[in-house]
Formats: sequence, C-alpha cells, structure tokens
Amino acid sequence: MSPFVVVVALVLGALCRPLFAAEEIRAEWTETIRTADGVLRISVGEVSMQDRARGIAISADSARAWFSTHTNLVEKYLFFGHVFLQDTVRQVRSAALEYDPGEEAAIFTGRVEAVDVGRILTARKMVYLLKKGLLDARGAVRLVYPEQGVSVQAEAIRYDASGDSGEAVGDAGAVWVPGPDGDTLRAGADTLRFYEQGERMRFVEGVQIAQAGMRAGSQTACYLKQEGRLELEGAPEAVWTQQGDPARDSVDIRADRMLLGLEEGRLDRILLYQSAEICMAVLQDRVVETRLIRADTAVVGLSGDRLKEIKARGGVEALFRSGEGAKTDLSGDKIQMAFEEGQLDSLMLEGKQVTTYVPADGMAVSRLSGGRIAIRFQDGEIRHIRADQEAVCEHTSLEDGEESIRLTGDRVELDFEEGHLQRARSTGGVRGRYTPAKKEAPP
Repeated sequence: MSPFVVVVALVLGALCRPLFAAEEIRAEWTETIRTADGVLRISVGEVSMQDRARGIAISADSARAWFSTHTNLVEKYLFFGHVFLQDTVRQVRSAALEYDPGEEAAIFTGRVEAVDVGRILTARKMVYLLKKGLLDARGAVRLVYPEQGVSVQAEAIRYDASGDSGEAVGDAGAVWVPGPDGDTLRAGADTLRFYEQGERMRFVEGVQIAQAGMRAGSQTACYLKQEGRLELEGAPEAVWTQQGDPARDSVDIRADRMLLGLEEGRLDRILLYQSAEICMAVLQDRVVETRLIRADTAVVGLSGDRLKEIKARGGVEALFRSGEGAKTDLSGDKIQMAFEEGQLDSLMLEGKQVTTYVPADGMAVSRLSGGRIAIRFQDGEIRHIRADQEAVCEHTSLEDGEESIRLTGDRVELDFEEGHLQRARSTGGVRGRYTPAKKEAPP
C-alpha cells in the first residue's frame, strides 16, 4: 500500500471515529492533523457539538478537539467565539470554553454568563463541574436573583447549584432593591455565605451595611428574609443623618447585639439588646443639642430615614443637653419617646423614676419623681412636665435670692417658658410648701 493511501486512511478513520461516547461535532469546515501526541481536529464556522449521553450541547465560532493516541477518545475541547453551552438545567455564554468530557468539567473565560431558573451568574472566569453542579466563578462575580430583588457580588463565588448555596469572598456583598418608593440596602463583609435563593445570608468579618443615610457595622451579621431582619453581633453600631429640615441631625446607636427590622426591604425599626445606647445630635437654632439614652434593651422606630419613636426599658438613663447649657436628667424603668418629622415631641418615663431639670443659666433646679412622668417639648425645649402616682416636686431658684417650692400629690404639673418655670400645681391629696424669694430690706 502506498504512503498516500495510508495517510488518507488515517485521516478518514479519525473523522469517522466517535469523539467520546455519543459526542457529535459539526462545522462548516474541518481539518484533522496528526501529531506525536495524538490527533488534533480543527473546526471553523457555526460549530456545534452534541453530547446526548450527558444532555450537553455546545456551539461556537470555532473549536479544537484533541484525541488521545492511547484511547482514541477526545481528551479536551477548546471552543472560541460566541460560546454557548446548554445542559439540562442552565445555559452558559462566554468568549472561550475548555471542556473535558471525561471529567465533565467546563472552564469558561471572557465575559461569562450562566442562567438557570431564577438565577443569573456573571464573571470573568468560571469553572463548571457538571456532575457535581458546582460553579467556581472569579473576577467581578455577580449572582442575581431577579424575583427576590437581591444580588450577591464578590471577587470570587463558589456556588453549589444543587443546594442553591455558596460562599463569596473578596469585597463580598449583597444588594436588596425594594419597591419604587424604597432605598437600596447594601451589606458587605470579607466573607459571605448564602442559602435558599439569597433568603438567608451570613456575613463574617468587617461587616458594613448602608441604606439611604444609615450606615452600620459589626463583626458578623445574619440576614433572614422570612423573619424580616438583619442581625448584627460583635460591637455593632449604626449611625445616620436624618434628612429634611434640619438636615444635619444625626443618630448614633450601639449595643452588644443589634437587630435591623426590614419591611419589604426597607429599614423600619432597630432593636438593641444588652447595653443599649442611643445618642442624638440635633441642630437647633444654630446650636447642637445632644440626647443620650442608655438602657438594657431598646427599640428605635423609623419612618423613612427619620426617627418615629424610641422605647427603652431596664435601667433607663436619659441625659439631655441643650446648646445653651440647659440640662435634663431622667432615670427610670421604662421610657417611650415620640417624634414628629424626626423632632422630639414628647416622652413618657415609667417605674421608679426621677427627673432633674436645670435651665441654661444654672440658676434653678427642678426635681420630680413619681410612678410616671410625661414631658412635652416644643422646638426642642421642655414646655410641660407632669408627674403621676405619688408625685413629688422640689424646685429651687437662685434668682434674686432663693425661693423653693415643694409639692406632693397624685399629680404634679410644671409649665416652662424659655427654659424657666412659670407655674407649678398639684392635685389629689396635696401637700405643698412654697418659700418666696428673699428680698432686700428697704433702705
């Protein structure tokens, strides 16, 4: 047999040989080259490969297939240009693909996009282990759950498609997009683990959370969609600037454990557990007033990004300081504060409580105690104080000498104007003592 006939026979044998199991490849043009290591087949133009045994179909602009001289089977495929792979569960597009049929491993490069029911994964590179349903994506990775309005982002994500869970590392974060009237919620950490289509997530180390003007941080955090909360542990802290008029009011919140309550993706409450502390800085008439609340536990209610209410209980201590120097100190078992447009409107203090008020000039001291104390504010200043249930009021003024008022009863009420006591009255079982201010002797 002539050498020419031998070569033709080898080429035809390679063309007719099955690639691997039931693989079949088609193209507009094909060239087969024998090398020392085996046979290389080059296919160009509308390339398509069918692997019916595994339910895999691949198309591309061109392809290369390497046949082993030992097994006469394809060891590896390379696909280039407009690569598209489809199996029984997902579709993947990329610029290039290296496919190992024996290991059922696909390595995609270029701009990779993998789509299956309810999920879209994009990256610069992705390793897809078809048997195990694992996707290892790297480079600007983004996993989107469109129906849930949530996406996971990181430098690298290892995703278990069968369990719909994974781990994201390297600037890992999650983004929740609420309805048209809501603000986007973002959470990031060094490592992020996610489950159940992003309905459960755990953030580890360097946690940072942001929504509108709010910023929060902690060592770890856990997101639970069904329960509607984001739990922060490990020195959690939340700060934000209230929007509106004035626009520079700020709130700083700390506790041993913090829970952010979410309503349809919107932050609507913050729960504080153990060593709760809430500090407010309020711009009032070009000066800053501060309000500090300490308690065992507390709940901060929000309306948009503005305070709506604060409820705290257990060893409550409240310290108010005006920009001019007025001081109000409160202590009790429970406090409830109500806000209008982010500004303090009223508060209620219950339990074994005491309230002490000193005006800005420091020339008077008012002390009240009782089973319950209610305070009403106007433009940031105290206007009215009412004490109920065995109420006691002691007021001392140092202006123009010294005068003192002592009232007891079922109820004691004090009215203030521009920070100074204007009227004091008591009702029910009243016992009172009033000492007028000392006056200079006539000349």
